[in-house]
Amino acid sequence: MKFHNTALAVLAALGLGLVSTQASALTTVVTAATSGIAGSSAIDFDSVLYPVDNSNAVLPNMSYSGTAGGVGYTYADGALYNIDTSPILNITARPVGSADNYWSIGTSPAGQVGPGVATFSVPLAYYGFLWGSTDGFNKVEFFSDGALVGTVFAPVPAAGDQTTSKYMNVYASAGQQFTEIKFYSTNNAFETDNHAVIAVPEPETYAMLLAGLGLMGTIVRRRNKSKSA
Repeated sequence: MKFHNTALAVLAALGLGLVSTQASALTTVVTAATSGIAGSSAIDFDSVLYPVDNSNAVLPNMSYSGTAGGVGYTYADGALYNIDTSPILNITARPVGSADNYWSIGTSPAGQVGPGVATFSVPLAYYGFLWGSTDGFNKVEFFSDGALVGTVFAPVPAAGDQTTSKYMNVYASAGQQFTEIKFYSTNNAFETDNHAVIAVPEPETYAMLLAGLGLMGTIVRRRNKSKSA
């Protein structure tokens, strides 16, 4: 991972946070179907290819792991599906903007029961995910070393509309981070895909950025003085 890009992305996130809503110690911003944050690395559940299946989960009781941009990850429980266009009635439906495999957490059948849990090898400053057919019975909890950092609820309208999806960009507030994320659904279902992560930048990266920003500020002030002279 290129930490200078990561740190710039985090600073940009803080700027976005000025106009976003707060969820505990988290800042959330809703955007398009994929993460457009510079420096983020994708997790799309497609490292293993499964055939299209319109009746059953391709990977029930999921255990899925890998590495994205230097961040190790493990996803557990829920199920992977790969349906074509038709939803599986009263079970799951592909999120708009998803292709191939997607993750679904629900209450039936047994193979997709949650909560679905994502754990990471290093602390995260940013996490993004596509939230399909948002429902009021969906929620996501963020933890740091076992302590709850904040909770994100479904964006409005949360009416289970299968023709729309929302992309949730979640940023840790100043001094916060998260290492574990839990996806809950008390009914069928919570469908999600196109996840993205950014690790917490190294302290020296912040120092370099602050020094650079200070230099830029000096240059701008000098230019303004020259124009007013």
